[in-house]
Amino acid sequence: MKKNTDSAVIQLIRMVADHNQEATEQSRSKHGLQLGNALYVALDLAIVSGMRFAKDDFRKLCAIFDFDSFLEALYRQAALYWNASACESLEACLGRKPFILKGARSPLRNGDYLCDGKISRLVVGAQFTWKGESVIVKRFRDGADPAVIAYSYSDGIAKGFNVGKGKVLHRYAITHADLEKARSTPRKRLKLVAAAA
Repeated sequence: MKKNTDSAVIQLIRMVADHNQEATEQSRSKHGLQLGNALYVALDLAIVSGMRFAKDDFRKLCAIFDFDSFLEALYRQAALYWNASACESLEACLGRKPFILKGARSPLRNGDYLCDGKISRLVVGAQFTWKGESVIVKRFRDGADPAVIAYSYSDGIAKGFNVGKGKVLHRYAITHADLEKARSTPRKRLKLVAAAA
């Protein structure tokens, strides 16, 4: 008998896909939306429960299923729940080097006490202070010139789901070099520069 070399995550997703709609009266040929939702929930469960992801798990899954619209949401969950192996698997799939910044927060939480909103990897929806302003990550620019695209707003950034509703003040394209420079700048100097601006 051939040994299954797939990770537990791949096995879970295959099981959900293979047994989807078995116990319901819906036709298996009309279950695309239900299957997509079921697979998302299964991946979310794997992330939140702390299952270990192999580095190529998301690449393998994306070759089989259409997960493109879910990847950023799953990346946010992986960062919120500190599942480093899921983050690394998603980063490998996206071709993204992580953007690391201490002090970032993500107010978009599930109310889970295990998930306190503190994150080290920047994700869509993450909030942090940049150049003296509260900013929110809106998207990533992947590719040859990667950057985090973050905005500051006239009304600041409210806590919770009402983020960034005012007029856009600034749009920042923050690169890895920018983050490295910010990390190497002493905090006292950063506060003086922010106060002088």
